[in-house]
Amino acid sequence: MALLLCIFLWHHMDKALESDYPLLGAVLHPCIRVAYFEDKNLWPTGNLGSRAQILLEHLYGTYETDDGTIRKSAATPASAPASPSKSALIAALTMSSGGSSTAQKEVDIYLSGLYPCSPEQMTNPLQWWKVSNLLT
Repeated sequence: MALLLCIFLWHHMDKALESDYPLLGAVLHPCIRVAYFEDKNLWPTGNLGSRAQILLEHLYGTYETDDGTIRKSAATPASAPASPSKSALIAALTMSSGGSSTAQKEVDIYLSGLYPCSPEQMTNPLQWWKVSNLLT
């Protein structure tokens, strides 16, 4: 019975990961990122890791402005600070030289695990994003 359940779950996991959105959602979890999908013991077939990185770079490029910052959403909360704060990743990038590869650098910094996810944040990834976004 357990084997049948595992086969059933893997079948539906494979179906779900055919779509880009569940894959992006998993990669944007700071405790998972792309490294999870590059583990050949868990994912012996396919190229989920490279596909996930390409999707993340495309997503970042879609929302990046010409000056290398990320566009703010049209719907911002009323309690948003008056001055925009830099994310930890953007702050790290401002110390290096700019250029057209800013998106690539920021995605690489995120995927490198330079800002690790604590065990407490494993069940609450939004806490990691909130803390990482408020660093200046």
